[in-house]
Amino acid sequence: MGVLRKEGHIAERQAGWGARFASRHGLWIVGLCWAVVSVVLVWGSRTALCQRADSTNVGAYKCKGCHESAHNVWEKSAHARAFSVLPEKDRNNAQCLRCHSVGKEPHLQGVQCESCHGGGKYYSIPEVMVDKTLARAAGLIVIKGEKGCVDCHAGHSPKLRKFDYAAMWKKIAHTK
Repeated sequence: MGVLRKEGHIAERQAGWGARFASRHGLWIVGLCWAVVSVVLVWGSRTALCQRADSTNVGAYKCKGCHESAHNVWEKSAHARAFSVLPEKDRNNAQCLRCHSVGKEPHLQGVQCESCHGGGKYYSIPEVMVDKTLARAAGLIVIKGEKGCVDCHAGHSPKLRKFDYAAMWKKIAHTK
């Protein structure tokens, strides 16, 4: 579409700032924005994730299709039973639930894959998971070492024993 100028010539319409920005910087900026939003959603909601109505958690059963061996390790672990060991009076306590569950629905109870790897609503799609960069941009969190464990295995629990990462990791070690 052209624009008629005073001189009587038709000139090409100038692209708006958005089109110029996108053509100069490419789509990588969209990916970066998506990653930032995902991190904010996951980490910003960490303290009471189970209480949020807009939770992005899907449950460990969704991971099982592609990660069966990791799911089998989880299913036999104390993490899978973390909600059921809570006294009845603590099952609605956000302070307890932030570590013992990722949601109130039965399929989200216990320490799930998403307790460490972030809500899987956006990254658990098979077409996303095959691309590590895309999965991380969509919210997949990959934690190395004990820093992911100490959020819950720290001194704030009334019944928590001293945490020995090396010994405990052996009980839940899993790979892709």
